[in-house]
Amino acid sequence: MRNRILLEGILDTVLTLRQTPAGIPIVEGELLHESEQHEAGLTRKVKCVVKIVVIGKPAEQFCRIPVHSTVRCKGFLAALNHRQPDRLVMHIDEYEFSESRKDHVPT
Repeated sequence: MRNRILLEGILDTVLTLRQTPAGIPIVEGELLHESEQHEAGLTRKVKCVVKIVVIGKPAEQFCRIPVHSTVRCKGFLAALNHRQPDRLVMHIDEYEFSESRKDHVPT
């Protein structure tokens, strides 16, 4: 089965870089997403907060991205943990960012 997601949003929070018990770098945060999507012939406004996590070498660079930067992320969805399979988090394995966007102001 496929599980691949592309999401762009404003980096709202980034926690301090830490290491797993195995010594792997990890950083967590939240991405604010706002867009207009077309569904069933109608335009729908979408606004959500997505929990994110970056693991491994990319986490070392991701934690340096300034909060409120626009970030385009690629990754996959997974359960937050085994006890809460209905709570999802986006695992980011590729990203691009810009410090500001003239056409978008966070609300």
